[in-house]
Amino acid sequence: MKEQETPTEGAPPAPEAKANEQEPKITFFDDDGNPEEPDVETPPAGETPPGEDPPEDPPADPPEGTPPVSDNETPPEGEEGEDGEKKLSPVEKKINKLTFEKHEERRKREAAENRILELEGKIKASEAESEEIQVPPMPDPTDQDYDAKLAAREVALKKLGEIEARKKLEKEEKQRAIQEAIDAQSREIQTHVDTMFASGETLGITKESLVESDKKVAQFVTDAGVAKYILAHESSPLLITYLASAAETLAQLGKMDPIRATEFLLTKVIPEAEKLRPDVTNTPDPPEIPEGRGASPAKDPFLEGVTME
Repeated sequence: MKEQETPTEGAPPAPEAKANEQEPKITFFDDDGNPEEPDVETPPAGETPPGEDPPEDPPADPPEGTPPVSDNETPPEGEEGEDGEKKLSPVEKKINKLTFEKHEERRKREAAENRILELEGKIKASEAESEEIQVPPMPDPTDQDYDAKLAAREVALKKLGEIEARKKLEKEEKQRAIQEAIDAQSREIQTHVDTMFASGETLGITKESLVESDKKVAQFVTDAGVAKYILAHESSPLLITYLASAAETLAQLGKMDPIRATEFLLTKVIPEAEKLRPDVTNTPDPPEIPEGRGASPAKDPFLEGVTME
């Protein structure tokens, strides 16, 4: 007779029901005998329903300061800027720098001139105020109102002294403003000259040639306003070069007043001077054709080893 086996610890548990076995479906009916639809629980927002894959995370944004990358983006070649424009030459950069300095000096000169006008108005007002003050004469010591008259005289003298001191400061400030305007105008003219030389270089006109032409023009154009108009014009190298070579036109210009001279420059001189401007074309140079005998003719494989007599 066999002894009954007792289960030992660690023995595998009894097998469970198969996973594919379906639980019996229970149908509920309402009071009218109609079957009710089972309630389906909706998962909370942000949770993935059972049986579905979680959505993929959106791509991470690039760190700040990283430029956007395009599939069709072509790296710059170093000869063009961000907007597709060609880089400026050293001469063009110099002209731009001089143009900025020219406008800055003109701004300083105009500010100094406006300050001069303002101070002139203050000085006139101070002079008119001082003229209105009547300083009483020294009273007689025996006068019964001696003390009151003496006090009134001292008040008038004090006020007059304050006005004179203020007027002196205003005149000194006006002189400083005048000197500032002169210095700014001198620097402005120098930027015009430097710009003319730089522009002449782009037109093929040397600095030495412009200096000689300017000396000839300066002998006839003595009005400062007309000279500055020529020098500040964007085509000043062409204007000075043309005037130096057109003696009759230069002589006519030197005899005119500023208004007539400006009109003469606009209608007669500038159109003629522009004819000296060299033609500039954007058409590229024709490609170079290499010289040589060209490619060797292809050999016929059927003639290989055959000697032509």
